[in-house]
Amino acid sequence: MKEKKKKNGEVLKIREDPSTGFYVDKLSVFSVKNEKDLMKKLKQGNKGRKVRATNMNEYSSRSHTIFTISNAIT
Repeated sequence: MKEKKKKNGEVLKIREDPSTGFYVDKLSVFSVKNEKDLMKKLKQGNKGRKVRATNMNEYSSRSHTIFTISNAIT
Protein backbone atom coordinates (compact mmCIF):
# COMPACT_ATOMS: atom_id res chain seq x y z
CA MET A 1 0.00 0.00 0.00
CA LYS A 2 1.12 3.53 -0.72
CA GLU A 3 1.36 6.34 1.77
CA LYS A 4 -1.40 8.93 1.41
CA LYS A 5 -1.38 12.68 1.98
CA LYS A 6 -3.94 14.68 3.92
CA LYS A 7 -5.21 17.93 2.40
CA ASN A 8 -2.63 19.85 4.43
CA GLY A 9 0.16 17.82 2.77
CA GLU A 10 0.85 15.65 5.83
CA VAL A 11 1.69 12.05 4.89
CA LEU A 12 -0.49 9.32 6.40
CA LYS A 13 1.47 6.09 6.87
CA ILE A 14 -0.18 2.68 6.87
CA ARG A 15 1.34 0.47 9.55
CA GLU A 16 0.76 -3.00 10.95
CA ASP A 17 0.68 -4.01 14.59
CA PRO A 18 1.12 -7.77 15.25
CA SER A 19 -1.65 -7.83 17.86
CA THR A 20 -4.22 -5.38 16.43
CA GLY A 21 -3.57 -5.47 12.67
CA PHE A 22 -3.36 -2.62 10.18
CA TYR A 23 -3.90 1.00 11.13
CA VAL A 24 -3.25 4.47 9.73
CA ASP A 25 -0.77 6.57 11.69
CA LYS A 26 -1.98 10.12 12.60
CA LEU A 27 -5.51 9.33 11.47
CA SER A 28 -8.32 11.74 12.36
CA VAL A 29 -10.75 10.52 15.02
CA PHE A 30 -14.17 12.05 15.64
CA SER A 31 -16.90 11.45 18.21
CA VAL A 32 -20.53 11.67 17.18
CA LYS A 33 -23.64 11.58 19.31
CA ASN A 34 -26.30 10.57 16.78
CA GLU A 35 -26.97 9.32 13.26
CA LYS A 36 -27.20 12.87 11.87
CA ASP A 37 -23.67 13.71 13.11
CA LEU A 38 -22.38 10.39 11.74
CA MET A 39 -23.85 11.03 8.28
CA LYS A 40 -22.39 14.54 8.26
CA LYS A 41 -18.88 13.13 8.87
CA LEU A 42 -19.38 10.46 6.19
CA LYS A 43 -20.41 13.12 3.66
CA GLN A 44 -17.41 15.31 4.56
CA GLY A 45 -15.08 12.36 4.01
CA ASN A 46 -16.72 11.45 0.73
CA LYS A 47 -16.11 14.96 -0.64
CA GLY A 48 -12.34 14.39 -0.39
CA ARG A 49 -12.35 11.24 -2.52
CA LYS A 50 -10.93 11.29 -6.02
CA VAL A 51 -12.67 9.56 -8.93
CA ARG A 52 -11.86 9.29 -12.62
CA ALA A 53 -13.21 7.29 -15.53
CA THR A 54 -11.44 4.12 -16.65
CA ASN A 55 -12.11 1.76 -19.55
CA MET A 56 -14.14 -0.48 -17.23
CA ASN A 57 -15.81 1.97 -14.87
CA GLU A 58 -17.09 5.51 -15.43
CA TYR A 59 -16.53 6.52 -11.78
CA SER A 60 -13.54 4.48 -10.62
CA SER A 61 -12.30 5.46 -7.17
CA ARG A 62 -8.76 6.81 -6.92
CA SER A 63 -8.78 6.77 -3.15
CA HIS A 64 -9.82 4.43 -0.39
CA THR A 65 -11.64 5.04 2.83
CA ILE A 66 -11.09 3.34 6.16
CA PHE A 67 -14.17 3.90 8.29
CA THR A 68 -14.37 2.30 11.71
CA ILE A 69 -17.27 2.60 14.12
CA SER A 70 -16.67 2.01 17.82
CA ASN A 71 -19.70 1.99 20.06
CA ALA A 72 -19.45 3.04 23.69
CA ILE A 73 -22.34 3.06 26.12
CA THR A 74 -21.93 5.53 28.96
